[in-house]
Amino acid sequence: MLCRSLTPRKGQPGFPSAATPVFDSPSTPGLGTPDAEKLGALARAATPPAPRRLFQDSPGSRAEDSPASRAGSSRAEEETASESGSSAHSVDDRYLAELVESAAEHDRYLSALAAADERHEQRLQVRAALADVNETIAALQLSAELFLISVVFAEREDWLRALDAVDDAILELESEHYLLPETMTCYMVHRAGCQLKLELPEAAARSCTYVLEALDPDNVNALYRRGCALAYMHPPQLEAARVDFGCAASLTPSSHPAHRSVIAVDRIMCDRQKEIEMHERLSPAGVWP
Repeated sequence: MLCRSLTPRKGQPGFPSAATPVFDSPSTPGLGTPDAEKLGALARAATPPAPRRLFQDSPGSRAEDSPASRAGSSRAEEETASESGSSAHSVDDRYLAELVESAAEHDRYLSALAAADERHEQRLQVRAALADVNETIAALQLSAELFLISVVFAEREDWLRALDAVDDAILELESEHYLLPETMTCYMVHRAGCQLKLELPEAAARSCTYVLEALDPDNVNALYRRGCALAYMHPPQLEAARVDFGCAASLTPSSHPAHRSVIAVDRIMCDRQKEIEMHERLSPAGVWP
């Protein structure tokens, strides 16, 4: 009630009218029109104060102006530069190491490729050699079969077919350039026997001479059959036949026909010599008729 009685009402003295401003008393604090100074003071009072530095540095003692700070900053920059340079060097070293490893890997790959090519060439050479061996084996088998056929014909006394078969067997060996001395010797001696049976002493002598000169100089059968071929020639070459029979007899036991052939040739030569002496005695001019 006391507050209501103290508050002036409209129409009472002290109530502000419409023409009277609210802040009409400049002497009253907070009433009337505020000036610029009061507003600035209020603004400064409302703005929070800036933080104060505990120690105020003088212009000559600032960090950026001191020589020690400049030296420290330069050292820091140098350390930073050295760190960046070392990191760059480490990156370069790693890159070079990777390049070296890549080059080594490439060299290993090339070496492996060269080794693979070499193994491939070796396999090709082995295959070629195997193919040649297979051809040679086939030729040997065919030659052996032909020789067996010739032996069969010889047992049947079909000497012409036997000679043809053994000639084909010899050609199979010669076509492959794989001359086995023992096999060729057997074939040539058998060939000479067929030629003797067909009354071809010159051809038989050539076959035996090939064996004695190129294959086996001490082959008894070749010596014996060449002696027979020389004895069957026209005219007979008894002296040469006697030499071959004597060589064959010296290499064989007494049961071999070469011994009997020596005796036979000696007897023939002795008889021939007697005939020559008799004709010389009977002929007045001493000329063989």
